[in-house]
Amino acid sequence: MYLESENFISITLLLATIGLLISSLEILASRENYIPTGILSWNVLRLRPDILNNIIPLKIIDFIFDTPYFFGVIVFRIICLIALIYAIFYHSNISFPLTAIVISTFLINYRSSYGCDGSDQMLTIVFFTVCISSYFGLSHVGNVCLIFIGCQSCLSYFVSGVAKVIGKKWRKGIAVAEILSSQSYGNKLVGSFLKKHIYLSKLISWTTVIFECLFPIVLILPNHYLYFVLAFGLVFHISIALLMGLNIFFWAFVCTYPAIIYTSFSLNSILN
Repeated sequence: MYLESENFISITLLLATIGLLISSLEILASRENYIPTGILSWNVLRLRPDILNNIIPLKIIDFIFDTPYFFGVIVFRIICLIALIYAIFYHSNISFPLTAIVISTFLINYRSSYGCDGSDQMLTIVFFTVCISSYFGLSHVGNVCLIFIGCQSCLSYFVSGVAKVIGKKWRKGIAVAEILSSQSYGNKLVGSFLKKHIYLSKLISWTTVIFECLFPIVLILPNHYLYFVLAFGLVFHISIALLMGLNIFFWAFVCTYPAIIYTSFSLNSILN
């Protein structure tokens, strides 16, 4: 079966762009954390051991990362993301906006590395991979780009599942109840309900572990089972977004689903 890799890449990029737009807007909405008296003040973050100090003069680093100029980097990324959407819909060259997005994302993640999580890493991988591929021609290396993103996503699920298996609280089935009872990622109503119904907490905990550990099998499943697993993944990430407030996680991982579908189709065409 012939697959048009560029269409899959376009869908992947559009979903990833939504995630990065939300991330950028969240930074601007919480800009009080980045001012000199904020918890993410550059006056504090600049004191950490810094590899860039040996490459770029400190005055330039301070200029880029200190407020209000850092907010300019955020606005610049938003403009580039909008330009990327335009380029995708009108079939224009996407290399320039992608390059600008990757550079600005690197700067943003570097400045506030303590606040980065799996969703930031996945979005960075997606944009960087497509950016590099775009210079070689997506019509030529688009299949390699998609397979890499699909395999990377499967690996991320698997590693996350294995890490949970190692955790004692996940094995005991109380991890979900405790996470949802926390202040940072909690939902008091659901957290207290699960603590009262520990068997439900165990069911959700082990369902999460099994889903993540076995996720890579999706690449060799028949199409109807493939869609079922990905539909479960959608519900899984929607639940996380609603209950834990991790909005970016939904877009960061769901944007890889077109790549997973492409990779699965490609493998099945070879095996069959």
